[in-house]
Amino acid sequence: MTETHLFEPAAPLPSDASVLVVGAGLAGLRTAALLREHGHAGPVHLVGEEPHAAYDRPPLSKHLLDDGWHVDLGEDLGIDLRALDVDALLGTRVTRIDIDGEQFRAALVPTGSDGTDDELVVDAVVLATGSRARTVPGWEHALTLHTHDDAVRLRALLGGRERPRLVCIGAGWIGSEVAGVAAAAGADVTVVEAAPFPLASALGSDGALVAPWFAAAGVTLLTETAVAAVEPDGVILTDGRRFDADVVLAAVGARPAPLPDGSLTGMLATMFDGDVVVDSGMRPLAVGEVPDGLDLGSLSTADPYVTATSGPLARVRVVGDAAVRVSHRGLVRSGHWDAALTTPDLAVRALLDPTAVLADPVPYVFSTMLGHEVAMFGERPSGTVPVLRGDPAGDEGWAALWFVGEGPSSGEASSTEPSGTDLPDAELPDAGALHDPDSLHDAGATHEASATHDDGLRALAGILVVDRPRDVAAARRLFRAPSLPRLDPVRAADPTLPLR
Repeated sequence: MTETHLFEPAAPLPSDASVLVVGAGLAGLRTAALLREHGHAGPVHLVGEEPHAAYDRPPLSKHLLDDGWHVDLGEDLGIDLRALDVDALLGTRVTRIDIDGEQFRAALVPTGSDGTDDELVVDAVVLATGSRARTVPGWEHALTLHTHDDAVRLRALLGGRERPRLVCIGAGWIGSEVAGVAAAAGADVTVVEAAPFPLASALGSDGALVAPWFAAAGVTLLTETAVAAVEPDGVILTDGRRFDADVVLAAVGARPAPLPDGSLTGMLATMFDGDVVVDSGMRPLAVGEVPDGLDLGSLSTADPYVTATSGPLARVRVVGDAAVRVSHRGLVRSGHWDAALTTPDLAVRALLDPTAVLADPVPYVFSTMLGHEVAMFGERPSGTVPVLRGDPAGDEGWAALWFVGEGPSSGEASSTEPSGTDLPDAELPDAGALHDPDSLHDAGATHEASATHDDGLRALAGILVVDRPRDVAAARRLFRAPSLPRLDPVRAADPTLPLR
């Protein structure tokens, strides 16, 4: 295999170059603002499909039925696009982007229209196209919750009845948040989950630790239960049972939104779900040589790819939910609020200064659900048993820590899965791992992260913190390091000791 250079610097973007940012959510808004913050003087065009100014998505579920459900991001973040001289085009779709010599030609149409209305020629493109709620054929009577308008509709239906009956399909982050909010407001809530545990995509079998929260919040949780059909007034399960409902919410995940058509999109390496594969500077991988360790079975085509360091693709970046990032930790998926907040900085810095030293942000998720404050840093490696810090059945808060590599461990096991999973010395996961969300990053740990040392310390791959604000702050500090933090599992299991 020929040698490849995934991170070879390209030429910096000229200060007077024009930039098109596709997508006006958090990632797009941050990108436009950061271009100006870092001194870029050229024209910046921010184009978004929705007619609304950029808004915060987490409150759509966490505060669905109270007055805090809608947060204007521009105001909240102190970003005034007009003052920054950013050309914001809302209610507008970018239908295609074609490479035209050293530039890009984009077709723009009003949302809901089929005819071409305008054309824009720019020097650089940032794709911040975000994601969409996953839908299931035959579930047309189920609502989804991803956009402002989705929340308006769901809020009206749940708030318009004295005791609405809600069936939520899916016990992931969004489904669990909405279930708790609706139950607290007096709704009769049933959650139907096909997996054996709630939050299974993030926690695997350790989702059993949070399962008691549902009953405590007045929510009926049905696990290992699949939906056969969604009707206007209820759902039918595969075992024949029927649950009446005034509202059915399908909360079964999200997928990257479709990219614009055109010759640009055709050159981007994508995963099976449509995520664009990017390097540490959010530069897309493009047709070229095969990077060492990258199994082509994980990509959506049979073409080999490498990061472009010259030509138009060197002036393309992909941020937020649309990207999956090559990291020393493996492949890091976006799909959460924090990625939309942090990845634009990587993209803008690499675009304006390709030699810039960039951070490697660890995956981070936060939630308020079913009466608990939850934060998760890093990943849960498949097949590991967590070290428990505190008692999940108690009232003082607790944490679950997942270590990698051989060595002593401590704490109760919440799973019957084998512990001490060995991780290969690879920078990129294999194809099987890429198609299994629960093991996506397992094969990506470096030798340094999984090595055993005589000091009794082990590498911490991930931590779930529940109702312990100090541990959240400590975990945030720990995961700022360029490599996985190393802790003594015995000490970490003692909730009376600082987490360090």
